[in-house]
Amino acid sequence: MLKLSKSKNLKPATRAVHEIRMDAIEQSPAMPPIYQTSTFAFPSAESLGEKISGGPDNEVYVYTRGSNPTQRTLEKTVAAIEGSEDAICTCSGMAAITLVAMTFLKSGDHAIVSNVTYGDTHGLFESIMRKFGVETTFVDTTDVQNIKKALRPNTKIVFFETPSNPLLRLTDIKAAAAITKPKGIRLVVDNSLMSPVFQQPIREGADISVHSLTKYLNGHSDVVGGIVLCNKKDRLELRSMLFTTGPVLDPHAAWLVLRGIKTLEVRMKKHEENALKIVKFLLSHPKVEKVYHPAVPGHPDAALAKRQMSGMPALMSVEVKGGYKAALAFINKLELFKRAVSLGGVESLAEHPASMTHAVIPKAQREAVGITDSMVRLSIGIEDAEDLIDDLRQALEG
Repeated sequence: MLKLSKSKNLKPATRAVHEIRMDAIEQSPAMPPIYQTSTFAFPSAESLGEKISGGPDNEVYVYTRGSNPTQRTLEKTVAAIEGSEDAICTCSGMAAITLVAMTFLKSGDHAIVSNVTYGDTHGLFESIMRKFGVETTFVDTTDVQNIKKALRPNTKIVFFETPSNPLLRLTDIKAAAAITKPKGIRLVVDNSLMSPVFQQPIREGADISVHSLTKYLNGHSDVVGGIVLCNKKDRLELRSMLFTTGPVLDPHAAWLVLRGIKTLEVRMKKHEENALKIVKFLLSHPKVEKVYHPAVPGHPDAALAKRQMSGMPALMSVEVKGGYKAALAFINKLELFKRAVSLGGVESLAEHPASMTHAVIPKAQREAVGITDSMVRLSIGIEDAEDLIDDLRQALEG
């Protein structure tokens, strides 16, 4: 706190702006405070100039677009949970992926991306990065030999989700890392579907792990945010790009995610418990053509799921008999499941990938990888499993 000069007889309007008391207390708060400020004051012009000229590795707080104590607390917390050296948070999950792409790719570079991924991730690499001279090859990364075959001398990034959205196929992170690390290629894994509780990509060999904080880490559908987990050297480059381009996470949103993280493991276990019961129900229902989930008997990635993940995803997709109209009718008849995109909140959601989350991907490409018009994606919440099953049953039979 910069003390006001006692010699001045300041008027009420001036004191209303400057007379802010921040009392230091001996006790530690149970939750970190929210530093809801855009800028930070310094005792002298010299000290402010020194901090600004100190470069992007300077963690003293100057301006919230560069760093903020609440943001930094969140970064260190998630890094500690997932087992990475450091992290940097952003204003959305797509901002996190875009920040990685803009930082580590330049004109003339090449990226390899899984052919089944979130629609806007596909659009980022297929359309936007292409405008800046970056070529992308989309391959089926569930067979890592496809990554090896697609490598070029100018390949700089390999990116995939595991499990994939919405087909729930897995990619072997260790096997992929064995291909990329000797060549100095950054392996980037989207871990949003599993959270740090059930999967730690960097411990498996990835260089970077990204999350949509909006999903399980926050868990309450009231925050949009993202985070990049990485080593300290990569964070310096990412922070420099973030400060220039500005996709910063609001301090209050960061605090809400910190609050959500307190119950992350408890929520993840309940999500998983419900999901496994629902998979079993859907497999037995005559109106369901197919269920996409690693817990389905005979799933091609079952062994990898047991080795790479410590839990099962709460996301699943189903093929409803009757095609497009039957899929939409099923979604419309649901009562407890909310008709909404996104995932990872405490409430259960249902959506139609072909016309919603993956609509940006051309129809021929969607169908080639298995995203059909009869597919419905379900995000399983933490409600009572029997209530959710009853809702699914009445919607399928209605």
